[in-house]
Amino acid sequence: LLLEGEGRIRAFAWVTFSDYRLALWYTLRLPPGGSYLVYIFVHPEWSGRGVGSSLLGRLMTAVRDQGGLEMISGMYADWHASIRMHTRMGFRVRRRLTQCRILNIFPTPPRVG
Repeated sequence: LLLEGEGRIRAFAWVTFSDYRLALWYTLRLPPGGSYLVYIFVHPEWSGRGVGSSLLGRLMTAVRDQGGLEMISGMYADWHASIRMHTRMGFRVRRRLTQCRILNIFPTPPRVG
């Protein structure tokens, strides 16, 4: 899903229904009916306005409408706003993983500015 305004991307989110390679040595294997929220981003100018929650809610509805039974998401422990949003939307913390600092291969938010 993509939110545009004045020719600029304001927010976006994407999900996959296929197994997803998180690192060179780890691939997330999705169960039948499972999906993985690969990325959700809200431009800082639009943060705090409910854009992320709206985007995630619409994405969850679309996944459910296509037969999805479970959505998995992952984020760094210091992404507090994202963790709060996911929790409000019904996600539960199942396990905490440590960030890979050796190869910095996990996606990070785009730099603004």
